Amino acid sequence: MPAAALTPARPLLRTAGALLLALVLAGCGDSADPEPSGAAPVTVAPSLPSVASGVPQTGVPKLVNITVQDGAITGVAPSVPMAVNTPVRVTVLADSADTLLIGGYDLRAQLTVDVPVQLAFIASRAGTFEVRLEDAGLVLTRLVVS
Repeated sequence: MPAAALTPARPLLRTAGALLLALVLAGCGDSADPEPSGAAPVTVAPSLPSVASGVPQTGVPKLVNITVQDGAITGVAPSVPMAVNTPVRVTVLADSADTLLIGGYDLRAQLTVDVPVQLAFIASRAGTFEVRLEDAGLVLTRLVVS
């Protein structure tokens, strides 16, 4: 094949090579996520309660979050009311090892220092049930099921 027949293909190859090099270099940029620009969005709490705030939501678990530090209990009221057959998820984070006990349901879980533990169950019986640390004898809250 004569050399003159290959000459028109060379500019096309150079252009393709330059384009390939530009794409490779564009992919070698900084891998960090870009910082957003502009003002941060403002979150506004609604001034009126939700229409469904008084409507029980079946199937949605009642979350009971408790923190125990130096014997002080935070994150929960002394009693937690709920309807019969409510799914419940009790989460406890404590600064000492102990056994979490939900009386009346005979549910237990081992607490490890600074590791949250959860007990999930259906509050199927009416009554008042203590949530406590068994070894410390500390009542964390009472579940009032009616």
